[in-house]
Amino acid sequence: MKDELINLNSLTDIVSNSVGILVLLSLLTLFQAEKKVFEVDIPIEHQSNQCPVFFICKDDALLFLDSAIIFQNAIAESERGLTDENNEFSSGYGELTGKLDDRNRLVIYPQSTSAWDGISGINDGNSEIRKALDKLDPAKYFAFFFVYDEAYQETGSGFESFRKAREYLKGRNIKSGWMPADDDHPPYICFWGDQPDCEYMPSYRLTGAKASSQ
Repeated sequence: MKDELINLNSLTDIVSNSVGILVLLSLLTLFQAEKKVFEVDIPIEHQSNQCPVFFICKDDALLFLDSAIIFQNAIAESERGLTDENNEFSSGYGELTGKLDDRNRLVIYPQSTSAWDGISGINDGNSEIRKALDKLDPAKYFAFFFVYDEAYQETGSGFESFRKAREYLKGRNIKSGWMPADDDHPPYICFWGDQPDCEYMPSYRLTGAKASSQ
């Protein structure tokens, strides 16, 4: 039919992948609304000469990862001899433990977030998390967040603390990137930055053109 708005083959392609489904749902939302204006904020990863500074967001709390301390402890523990059966060690702060995997990645396991700063710490100039965020030089560094999203749990969502921190950094023109994390896929950092799965990148926050529905 010449008047056919959506080709059936194209529709099949759209709904056969998750991105297509999200686009379709966005379009349906626009069509159903009346005289509403939407502004789309789209993160786009890109290569950068800036170095990542790592943070963990979990249970409505945030922690700055001091990579130097963690690596120093990892080296000290390895010199003492870590066995294949038990190569987990204390990071020395933040109630974290670490473990070297078979790809020379330092995997990090949060044991508790009780000593971390909560979301309110982002607005507190004296909090440890705020001090860590304020030390970031936008010409040299970007923030990279490992985000636990436990919205279904009573402890809260790491995504909310990440969102608040990202908004604060945006006001300082500091880029950010992020990676989802959970108990089965914990955060990790690498001794060697040229490993493919350790190419941490910031994201442009592309604001799309305003779309209105009548």
